[in-house]
Amino acid sequence: MTSRQRPSSLTRRDFIRNAALGTGALAASNALLTSCGAGRTSGGGALRVGMVGSGGKGMANLDGILGTGETVVALCDVDAHKIDGALAALLKKVPGAAQPRRYRDYREMLAGEPDLHAVMISTPDHMHAPVAVAAMARGLHVYCEKPLTRTIGEARRLSGLASAKGLVTQMGNQGSASSDMRHGIEIVRSGLIGAVREVHAWTNRPVWPQGIARPEGADPVPDFLNWDGWLGVAPERPFKEKVYHTFNWRGWYDFGCGAFGDMGCHTLNLPFRALQLADPYEIEGVATSDHMPETFPHASTVRFAFRERSGLAATTLWWYDGGTKPPADVIPDAVKALGPLGGSGLLLVGDAGWIFSTDDYNTKLFIALKGEQTLTAASAHAAALAVPTSLPRAGKGHYQEWVDAIRGGAPTFSSFAIGAQLTETCLLGTIAQRCPGRKLAWNAAAMTFGDAAADALVKPVYRPSWAV
Repeated sequence: MTSRQRPSSLTRRDFIRNAALGTGALAASNALLTSCGAGRTSGGGALRVGMVGSGGKGMANLDGILGTGETVVALCDVDAHKIDGALAALLKKVPGAAQPRRYRDYREMLAGEPDLHAVMISTPDHMHAPVAVAAMARGLHVYCEKPLTRTIGEARRLSGLASAKGLVTQMGNQGSASSDMRHGIEIVRSGLIGAVREVHAWTNRPVWPQGIARPEGADPVPDFLNWDGWLGVAPERPFKEKVYHTFNWRGWYDFGCGAFGDMGCHTLNLPFRALQLADPYEIEGVATSDHMPETFPHASTVRFAFRERSGLAATTLWWYDGGTKPPADVIPDAVKALGPLGGSGLLLVGDAGWIFSTDDYNTKLFIALKGEQTLTAASAHAAALAVPTSLPRAGKGHYQEWVDAIRGGAPTFSSFAIGAQLTETCLLGTIAQRCPGRKLAWNAAAMTFGDAAADALVKPVYRPSWAV
């Protein structure tokens, strides 16, 4: 496979053509927004699931999968204390359950559990792709936290592998299961608010350190932590207490994707799907609070430019993090009437109206058409309610949707086919943050910018002993 090939059965041309079908979409359009193929398990009984990562999201995902009634047979984490916590939570939620086997290395778990059906990945970002590749190579269905990967090259690899193997996948942007979010996609695609020429998205993250230098020295590695396993594919570095593990890894280039990577797959979910926001021709880190060699800026503004595509107007997407927000002159009076903007939100500016979200997950949507002085909840706006339903609804939630798809039900809505493309858009933004003040021209087919510094960030570099 050459670098110019998109490793997915859902081609970029399909993405653009199908998304343009609007509210009269055929099944192919819904397939775009859901999945491109589905592997299945045979026989009855509960699915046997292995969990990799038992931190904050790992615990949430454990609770979610247990809520579907499936069986967790293995817990894996480089931190023994995290496994202890996950085991206690499991036994509290499912009293009398058989204790899952414990592992400190995902490779040992995959080798030691020949009867697994599926794996859920909740590690730091830099280990998403290595674990997912190993699991899918074994033919296992995969649920992976967002962002899907740390680099664009990894995202394309995972999408291609899932498609080639016919596996059921789901990325963990849980707002995808919201009926309100899916209704919002239908509203935009219907043309109710007219051509959308600007999108503004902002987040109150980071709530972890960014814009900092690497501390000097080293601390003793705790007995309960497998530090080499925690580093995984990342370059070696000394352990420092409370600097990387736990939680604070998000701000470091080698391990996370900063505030943009952490929240973009949530906040940009609706506009990405509704407006086909893949493959911008230009990305620019317009403003950053600082530029450090190893961590993302504490605050930034990033601009994306998209050409006309499949009948959609040329669109500019603006991303703001670290407390930055859209300028006052782009905020309509109907939104201003609500008071100061909250810490996170989304605004779609159309020729005939606006859609405004007050949360990170596109689940609290309001609409105002031109001439309307106040916002109305999309779930109560007469014109919005008249938009035909064209997308499936996930009445039982994000986890159950994945489980049902594995069992032969409807495809997942956030499969790696769509999750990889959404992640790629976000990762283009993180590259712009690392190359501030430059207009980066993105060639999606060739996976290049024509900028040496930016090009070096497109594909991963793994420690030789951890290559996958």
